[in-house]
Amino acid sequence: VFALLGRPPLVWRVLSRILLVPVIAALAYEFIRWTAAHYRYRVVRFVTWLSLALQRLTTREPDDGMLEVAIVALRRVLAAEGRDAAGPEPGSPVVPVDQSGQPLVTAS
Repeated sequence: VFALLGRPPLVWRVLSRILLVPVIAALAYEFIRWTAAHYRYRVVRFVTWLSLALQRLTTREPDDGMLEVAIVALRRVLAAEGRDAAGPEPGSPVVPVDQSGQPLVTAS
């Protein structure tokens, strides 16, 4: 959509994104609702099929190599933050902490 605007000055580009992204999102939402309400028509089903076909072309499940890279990256970030990469044990209570990592005391 923004390609239709060409290459305006930077300020105009930033403002147009801030102003138009919610409008585009709202239009997309309404289009999805409209297609759901009119799915019985062949034209609507065809347009929906085209959209989903395009989505299948542009998205895919990550392979094992991609997952491995993501896990290594997450572990490095957690290590840099001084956090345990394993995380809390399943079922353990979540204790809210402040920015220094100290538990927040709540009145019970």
